[in-house]
Amino acid sequence: MPTKRIGFIAPTVEIMQRARQVAAELGLADEVIFCLGYNKEGVEAARRLEKQGVEAVISRRSTAMMIEETLPVPNVSIPVTLEDVAQTIHDAKRISGLERPHMAFFVPPDVQKDIESFGRILEYDLRVYPVIADNEYLRLMVDRAIAEKLDVIAGGTVATVCANERDFPSVLMDSGPAALRTALLEAKQVSYARRLEKIRAEYFRIIVDSSYSGIIVIDRHGKLEVANPAARSILKCPAIEKGGLLRDVLPELDVSSALDEDEAIRNLFLYTKNGPLVVDVTPTIVKSHARGAVISFQPAEAISELGTNTNKNLNARGFNAVYTFDSILGRSLQIRAAKEQALEIAQSDGPVLLAGETGTGKELFAQAIHAASPRMQGPFVAINCAAIPASLLESELFGYEEGAFTGAMRKGKPGIFELAHQGSIFLDEVSEMNKQSQLRLLRVLQERKVMRLGGSKLIPVDFRIISATNKNLWRLVELGKFRKDLYYRLSMLPLFLPPLRERKGDVVLLANHFFAQKCGKRGVLPLLSDENVQCLETYSWPGNVREMQNVMERYSLAWLHTRSDEISIQAMFVPQIQWGALDGPMQPKQDAKAQERDIILRTLEKHKGHKGNTAKALGINRTTLYHKMLRLGLQ
Repeated sequence: MPTKRIGFIAPTVEIMQRARQVAAELGLADEVIFCLGYNKEGVEAARRLEKQGVEAVISRRSTAMMIEETLPVPNVSIPVTLEDVAQTIHDAKRISGLERPHMAFFVPPDVQKDIESFGRILEYDLRVYPVIADNEYLRLMVDRAIAEKLDVIAGGTVATVCANERDFPSVLMDSGPAALRTALLEAKQVSYARRLEKIRAEYFRIIVDSSYSGIIVIDRHGKLEVANPAARSILKCPAIEKGGLLRDVLPELDVSSALDEDEAIRNLFLYTKNGPLVVDVTPTIVKSHARGAVISFQPAEAISELGTNTNKNLNARGFNAVYTFDSILGRSLQIRAAKEQALEIAQSDGPVLLAGETGTGKELFAQAIHAASPRMQGPFVAINCAAIPASLLESELFGYEEGAFTGAMRKGKPGIFELAHQGSIFLDEVSEMNKQSQLRLLRVLQERKVMRLGGSKLIPVDFRIISATNKNLWRLVELGKFRKDLYYRLSMLPLFLPPLRERKGDVVLLANHFFAQKCGKRGVLPLLSDENVQCLETYSWPGNVREMQNVMERYSLAWLHTRSDEISIQAMFVPQIQWGALDGPMQPKQDAKAQERDIILRTLEKHKGHKGNTAKALGINRTTLYHKMLRLGLQ
């Protein structure tokens, strides 16, 4: 049997019988429960129906107003139709014996003008009195109508009862089939909407109750409407009742800015008697004004633990920096200056461009910068743009959704920007990116949001980008192979790493380190012969430190096999193309170097040797000026 979803409260048996017939015609007979009552009796009937689970109540005018003021159940008032007015006039003519009786209509305010217009059209003297949910006022209005010497009083049950008590002619305005049909159809729609609302409310309850965050919903006046189990647990308050005040359960929180100024509160660190909380307050805006707020919060230690676990998981996947500035060996002026500049760069959060020949330690510097930065607790995610085919580079950088392309992983895959959230990204050989990838990278740098391939939503990301190149990026810009706007984005903090041949004294230091590192595992600490030292110092090292490491690896293996100092280290060199024969980006032409030297000298002379003013005029800081002067031999 279908559930009785609609309650019909009729003031008379006649109206109830007529409503049953109309409900049957509409196919609603099994969905409507009928009962008698008006005014206070009607309110009690509505209360019983609500307990039985009805989703909407139908009643006549004054009863409907009393129900609306008393109960939360949706109420549909039976309308006054022109059919009902015409029938009432006909009945008034019959009982008064007059062709055009002067009538007093007691009706709700919403139909007063309609009845007055109807009377003017028919040339009837129809006076309208408003009906409100106040029986004493209604009796006074009935007395007034009698005093004004009208012929008949027409209205609802209360008005006609008052008239009968005074032996004055009255007509009960009946509710005809048209009015009942309108009310039943409206109640059906209200019932359907109520069911949808209940379903949504149940979804909302499940989501809120299953949340690990404490959630409290308040109204405009700070009264509690909803509090989930997590809120009770975090606040150690097992009974947070609806209708209570927020200040009684969370007195430390001031939500006036959210309720009075419609401003959200984000990531508020709040000290409470139950420990520190991280709180968000979001105002609920209706017609441009806050009608309440949703408060969500978590213990601060829970958020800290979540961040720690996240970093542990990322570290377990290799997304961490293992090198620091102590890992960068060298005592030459060039490498010391580069490390000092890199340490300064680490303290800021701007993009870094590391430029240097192959093997100069760009990733070593990138990791050291991350490890010395405020993001040191976040992930360090590195990718070599030249090692990945252009067709796959975008999916690695930006991630993809399930089904984005043939072979895509089920459930999709996050890109490195998502993996590096609150950490650093290292893009090695950034010059190898194609134009499409460059454009998407530029967009991510501008908006700090990333969209996966095949996706439809933007994901906010927080990262620092460190890029590296062994090519002359500016020359690639001039040739149209690299975007100028991306170049300026990436090179906010440039750092040039010196090649090994320019690092005076570091060749032998590094050679002995790599030699001892390999042989020390066997329990011996050999020294290089004078001949081998001279060979190392005169070699040009086109592969820089990486080549040095490979040479010393081969030499160590040979030495451990023979234990002979007569082995020539020169035999360990692998024939290579001379670096100087290439148009290397980190070997600026002499005229460019001389031009930079002349600009600095002229600026120094202009400012009488004052380095601070000189640096300011050149648009660089004092440390950068100092490094440039060292590199250019300006004492």
